[in-house]
Amino acid sequence: MIDLMRPHQFTVVKPHCNQGYSVSQQQRVEFCDGSTSMVESSPFSFVPLLPMSDNSATKDSNKPVKSFRLRGITASIFENSSEDGKSFYKVTLQRSYKQGDEWKSTNSFGRDDLPLVSLLTKQAWEFILNTESQSQKENK
Repeated sequence: MIDLMRPHQFTVVKPHCNQGYSVSQQQRVEFCDGSTSMVESSPFSFVPLLPMSDNSATKDSNKPVKSFRLRGITASIFENSSEDGKSFYKVTLQRSYKQGDEWKSTNSFGRDDLPLVSLLTKQAWEFILNTESQSQKENK
C-alpha cells in the first residue's frame, strides 16, 4: 500500500504553434500507483517529489547498499526487488557543491566532471556484477 502518492517519472509534452500563437507547455506526471495527471508548467518549473511517510522500514529501504565518492561526485547503488522477489540494482549520481555557506547538490555535471562520472559508474557496475555473482553462488 502506498502511503503517499509521489511522482516517479514525467513526460514533457512539447509546446507547438497553432495559427501564430504558442500553446502552453504541459507535463504528464505518472504516480507510483499508475495514475497520471497533466500539469501546466513554465520552462523553469518542476514537479516536486512528495516526502515519504516517516516510517523506519521505509527509511531503511531508501538507503543505498553502496556509495562511491570522488571529488564531490557520488554514485549511490540502491537494491530493489521485483514482484517475483528477485533483486535488481539502480544507480543515482549527484554532485555536491557549496554556495556561500550552504551545501547543495545537483544531478547536472560539467565537462570536467564527466571523467569522474565515468570512473564512478564503472565502479558501481563492477560492484553490482560482483554482488550478483556472489548471490548466484550462494543460491547454488
